Amino acid sequence: MVLKGMEGYEFEKSRAKRLIEACAKEAEKSPYKTFCFEWFGVGEGLQSLVHHRMVDEAGGNPLRTVRGIVTEYKHPGNGKIEVNGFEVFFKPGQAKGITKDSLNKEVELQFGFSYDGLRAKSKSVRALDYLEENVPADDKKTAHKKTQQAQEETAFELAYKKASSSQKERT
Repeated sequence: MVLKGMEGYEFEKSRAKRLIEACAKEAEKSPYKTFCFEWFGVGEGLQSLVHHRMVDEAGGNPLRTVRGIVTEYKHPGNGKIEVNGFEVFFKPGQAKGITKDSLNKEVELQFGFSYDGLRAKSKSVRALDYLEENVPADDKKTAHKKTQQAQEETAFELAYKKASSSQKERT
């Protein structure tokens, strides 16, 4: 029903909302209530469903990116985005360029289907005006240092292996 609702069918959209509420109520005590077994991907109709294993294993990204509006920001771990009339849960603290001042801002995201309702893929939510260049310089320096450190460690490991193999050849 959600897929039909996303295509603009109003009857299916209102029916999907009722079914989502009923499903969430039934799943209240389920340990898997927030896990997305299926994701909204590229394709039409049922072909747009992507199994969760395909999301991690796929070389490319099989998920569809959609736009929505931030409608709620309770705290960094709880927010809501409206996508084509549907409410999608997200964690603002993991989003890019989202603050508590982001209400009514347009965002891009990818979402999945959990028993508890629609959920955004953790780090896929991004404010439309967010640019990587706007990341604070301190964060960029830290990231650069980590990359440089990893490269130095790799170079050291390679040199050590080379020295060890030439030592074995001599003996």
